[in-house]
Amino acid sequence: MRASLIQLSVDASESAAERRLRAAFLVRDRAGDHLVALPELWVAGAWSYDR
Repeated sequence: MRASLIQLSVDASESAAERRLRAAFLVRDRAGDHLVALPELWVAGAWSYDR
């Protein structure tokens, strides 16, 4: 089994849509892996600091 963890950097100049697109490309790059995990903040709204 091959697993990957993708840790995303946060840049305030990047929109949420741009971040999602960047994350999607990073996940696609790991297409041969059995498991690809994003950081624990992804589910909690990592870029929703104003909430």
